[in-house]
Amino acid sequence: MVLVAAVRDYINRMLQDISGMKVLILDSSTVSSVSVVYSQSELLKKEVFLVELVDSIAMSKESMSHLKAVYFLRPTSENIQHMRRQLAKPRFGEYHLFFSNILKDTQLHMLADSDEHEVVQQLQILLHWTLTISR
Repeated sequence: MVLVAAVRDYINRMLQDISGMKVLILDSSTVSSVSVVYSQSELLKKEVFLVELVDSIAMSKESMSHLKAVYFLRPTSENIQHMRRQLAKPRFGEYHLFFSNILKDTQLHMLADSDEHEVVQQLQILLHWTLTISR
């Protein structure tokens, strides 16, 4: 029960600190975590108008610059590659990146190098280690 409360608190903080219309982008692991602690109607109250998987959002080319993208992912090589491709051709107005575990230095550098358009507003890690990029 403590783990559920911790995940709910983390997701709550991640969504309430970002004002405006949002899309929540998850991977197969984090979608399970979010579905345990939040219903679709609760997410809608937090201004989350779309929930997508990271691999399916990568296939779409439609620009949604009016939305703020909130990513909650495991820091796997595959997810980092998805993020690199998406940051190279941003579809959203802002990117807020949250990870469920520590990133390797190389992963962090790859993401930073891919953010040529400077759309990443923040990057946080669930383990209470926070790196915030303020613009």
